[in-house]
Amino acid sequence: MSKRKNKNPYPDMPKDQFKYVESCLMYYHKNIEKIDEIKVRIIEANRRGASGYIDDNQYLGIRSTNKDSATLHKVLEIDDDVRIERLQTLVSAVGYVLSNLPDTSEEPYHQLIQLRYWENKRRLTMIGIANELSISERTAYRMRKRIIYLIGKELGEW
Repeated sequence: MSKRKNKNPYPDMPKDQFKYVESCLMYYHKNIEKIDEIKVRIIEANRRGASGYIDDNQYLGIRSTNKDSATLHKVLEIDDDVRIERLQTLVSAVGYVLSNLPDTSEEPYHQLIQLRYWENKRRLTMIGIANELSISERTAYRMRKRIIYLIGKELGEW
């Protein structure tokens, strides 16, 4: 009689990657706010035009020409665009996984996320969260691992 080994559908992710992906989930709402802030800053900078940076430079005691200010303006705009692109990638990946997670009484994924990452003012441990959700501690850890694995896979991190 041969023993069949069940293949783990969510293989162990290296700890540093796990923590990174977990932070993407934890800061999901803050990343959405940050995207909006950067967009507003780009719009305001475009309204001011390149000459708006001359005043900023003079305020800081930096002498520059219009050409320097135009270059600085473009560099800052490109840098902001790259940051927006990266943040949007993170937000899209997390949003996609959240929208496709099942949420049943046996496996309340969205409630676990709320308690663990977004509303953990009481500093509940995974045991406390499991008790709160009326699930086993093992189920809570398995759900957490699945969530992080799916986000990591969506991000291309795993």
